[in-house]
Amino acid sequence: MFAQKLLLPALAVITSVAAQSATICSQPTATINSQADASAYADCSTISGSVVIGSAASGDILLNGPSSIGGDLTMINATQVTSFSSSTIGQIKGTFHLEDLTLLSSLSFTLLTAVKSIEFISLPNLGALTFSSFVSSAQSVTISNTFLGTLNGINLNTVATLQIDNNPHLVSFSTQVGNITSAAVFNANGAGLKIEFPNLIWASNLTFRDVASVDIPSLAVVNGSLGFYETSLESIYAPNLTSVGSFATGQGSLAFVANTALTNISMNALKSVGGADQIANNTVLAAISFPALVDVGGAIDFSGNFTT
Repeated sequence: MFAQKLLLPALAVITSVAAQSATICSQPTATINSQADASAYADCSTISGSVVIGSAASGDILLNGPSSIGGDLTMINATQVTSFSSSTIGQIKGTFHLEDLTLLSSLSFTLLTAVKSIEFISLPNLGALTFSSFVSSAQSVTISNTFLGTLNGINLNTVATLQIDNNPHLVSFSTQVGNITSAAVFNANGAGLKIEFPNLIWASNLTFRDVASVDIPSLAVVNGSLGFYETSLESIYAPNLTSVGSFATGQGSLAFVANTALTNISMNALKSVGGADQIANNTVLAAISFPALVDVGGAIDFSGNFTT
């Protein structure tokens, strides 16, 4: 009888702890303002809602325990956070949004492979990503105004939107993506930026500005527009590209503008351009040849000192 009296309170304590754990793991928004707050989620296998790292957070924030987050993972204007990491989170079903983090110098999510979208904006001290398992699934990726030198750790299979701009130290970007269903835009990054899309076959829109090299050997179709602007490219080589835009609708242009080092454009399989075909202000480009080109739906605008 005495043992039973002792056992009942113990069971009540265990039940109460389990109920508290279930509540903290399933709340719509989990707000973390300190490492102590983050440690409270160590027993959660998943967090069903969103997670917000508050502006009052500082130092190193380690979010271990959950394997997935059902909503967004957001940290905005937490100017005293120096590192953010997790060795357990593999999936973020919402947006992974980091913005205006003045001191953040380390970002380590070693198991992360899938997010709905990535938005990393205004991260002036973040020089590298530690995504050891590689993020291979994302609908959109925006990397803007960071200190990143590479985007190693992001290697997508398909993506809708890539917006990579104003990252002055970014010197390389390589991904195995095969389809870009909306747009990829590269603008105002490092002057020596080298871009590699070895498996890219189909894209909706592609814009390259201020880049040093672009590798698109497999690209066959651009459904919208393809443009190269103000680059330091010496050669543009797309041996398998057959069409840009839609000749039937007159939409989708092909443009090579103000590429001061460009001496060669090689698109020998290109048959159709839906909209305008523009080549202008490429000061050392002396020869143009599109041997398979049959249809151009818009204006043909070639200007320069051409000998061929």
